[in-house]
Amino acid sequence: MKLKPEKLLEELKTIAESIGVQVIIDKGNFSGGHCLVYEERKIVLNKLLPPEVKAAKLAQSLSFFPLDGIELKPAMRDYLANEKQRLAARTKDALTAEAQLVVSEVLAQN
Repeated sequence: MKLKPEKLLEELKTIAESIGVQVIIDKGNFSGGHCLVYEERKIVLNKLLPPEVKAAKLAQSLSFFPLDGIELKPAMRDYLANEKQRLAARTKDALTAEAQLVVSEVLAQN
């Protein structure tokens, strides 16, 4: 089952909220990602990006949080896993060997 990008984005936002991560969608000169603001976990997405890009960024940001206790549809679990792999591949291409090892260890923990 393939979800429309808007529906996918809404489901991902629900997952984020269920683990206590606020999703903020706003305009700005940024693409988005996860951050910690005054000890609160947040994921910020650029409002100007198309829904499929926002969904991918949100899924990639969620890969940094444990989702073990969350009940996910198989299609959603597959989407999250695919985006985690895309993020890992893109990150490895941009990092030194030592930094790649650290990123791999962090991603393996989640």
